Amino acid sequence: MNNLQSIYDAQKVAMDNTNEAENVIRNVDFAKEMATFTTMQIRMQAGIAMLAQANALPQLVLQLLR
Repeated sequence: MNNLQSIYDAQKVAMDNTNEAENVIRNVDFAKEMATFTTMQIRMQAGIAMLAQANALPQLVLQLLR
């Protein structure tokens, strides 16, 4: 009976360790993806701002010519 209990305890520890390792991996992946998402969002906003400036430039030139 003691032998079965020790086998059970060892298996439970192994399962807990596996679950903890999986959680750590998932959390790291989530953090990496959020960093990538934030980087891409900043790039997109910078691109939109550049397009807005590029589209406004001809209007400014026309106003100067008037």
